[in-house]
Amino acid sequence: MTITRANVENTKAFIRVRIGDRYVYGGALSPTDLTQGTDCSEVWQTVLEMVLGRYVPGRQAEGATTESYRYIPIGQTGPFGVINVARPQDIPATAVAKLAFHHGPGGGANSHMWGELDGMPIESSGSRGLVTAPSAMAITDPYANAWAYLPGPITEDGTPVTVIEPQDTLFADVSEWQRPVDDSYPYRVLSIRSNDGTYRDKNFNINYPWMRRALDDGRLAAGIVYFVWRPNWQDTIATLTSQINLNGRLHPKVAIMIDVESWGGQITGDQSADINAAFNVVADWIGDRRRVIGYGNVGDLNALWRTKPDGVRLVVAGYGKLPTYPGMIAHQYTDGQGYGGGLPEGAPPFGDCDMNAANGLTASEFAAALGITTGTPQPAPADPMEELLMQTFDSTSPFATPGEPPIPADVMLRNADAAGHRALVLGDAEYGDPDAIFRFVRAARGQDSKYTDAASIARWRWQLRRFIRRTAVDAAQGDTTAAGIIAHLQDHYPDVLQDFINSQQKGA
Repeated sequence: MTITRANVENTKAFIRVRIGDRYVYGGALSPTDLTQGTDCSEVWQTVLEMVLGRYVPGRQAEGATTESYRYIPIGQTGPFGVINVARPQDIPATAVAKLAFHHGPGGGANSHMWGELDGMPIESSGSRGLVTAPSAMAITDPYANAWAYLPGPITEDGTPVTVIEPQDTLFADVSEWQRPVDDSYPYRVLSIRSNDGTYRDKNFNINYPWMRRALDDGRLAAGIVYFVWRPNWQDTIATLTSQINLNGRLHPKVAIMIDVESWGGQITGDQSADINAAFNVVADWIGDRRRVIGYGNVGDLNALWRTKPDGVRLVVAGYGKLPTYPGMIAHQYTDGQGYGGGLPEGAPPFGDCDMNAANGLTASEFAAALGITTGTPQPAPADPMEELLMQTFDSTSPFATPGEPPIPADVMLRNADAAGHRALVLGDAEYGDPDAIFRFVRAARGQDSKYTDAASIARWRWQLRRFIRRTAVDAAQGDTTAAGIIAHLQDHYPDVLQDFINSQQKGA
């Protein structure tokens, strides 16, 4: 079947002017009376009829109740060509309509159905009448116990795409502490973490490619990638740009957010000069200062970022109450632990999580305030190397754990480079290569090295001790190369050699 963009947009417009109509059990929408109420199943009968180009006013035998969908086996086709699935995650992203059902005992008033048309939530319920987002339930709501979808894709015919957006924009703020994002995410803006200092978020390699796809097909109006600011801000930004470049490129609908927090006293004092320097570097990289924003609570913003760039916009944390702050464009109203005051404490598929609200701004208006042009862009030409790096592969290592998840290609390449270079340096050091020994010692000491956290330094020091121990034994047995390495360490790195000797005496 062919579903045209014109039919989809006409259906949205038909429903949009009827939002707010009362719920009427057994009722049917009227083509002329915009106030006529209806029930949950008939509104979706109308939607499906219209997108298929065969709308007839009034209730029809095909799909007239939720019971029309109750007994369809998984994978089989029901009324209007919809296909039943076992869970909402099985609905493809190209589906024109996504349906959720609650099949209650006896059917009738004990059952319910609702769904999305091309991303527009549509529901008619007894307490709310005909509603769309954010009042309409998500298809992932726990009340649902069955799901189906109308297959796509939509045939584009030049008709402009319209998106129904609520006046206030809600969006989740997630990191590796939540599940990776999937197509069940219901909002038009999403914020994801890239890195905390030089620490790379483990979910970024999944969350960012999904964000790019959702921005390309119009499901998202804007994306926010944020990094946690640390005093080693140059390395922090290098990690940010590496994270993004390893997953394609910076999408033109993505803004970068600087997360400024004290982290329980880890960062203190006025850091304005360095934070502003980081802001300017990121702005130069993007080419648009509007697409660089900040985040923090009032106390941290006042203490750590006292002097800010002119015009910078901020997401300000204020749990339980609406904060006020110069430049605030949105506020984080909950960390998922009960501060929402009736607003969602989380979002699918993450569950409870940090949630934000841009009050008085639709998603498109929020995006525009960030310098982002909304609308559905044409995807960039496929880059074969980029597509390769986004693939995943099963590990062929004999030490791999059975059933462990596939490894992204870019991660596999980075790991291969790291393992190969490590083996090369170790091998060259064993043969007395001065440059290799210097690299080894430098890594062990944590100086001018990317290995700066305590765990990495400890690991490399242990490697160095083992290397020196083995070399010392070889030197004692008359190996001239080993003796030369010991002599080199004594001449050039006596403190490291003495550390080793002391550690052996202490039984380390």
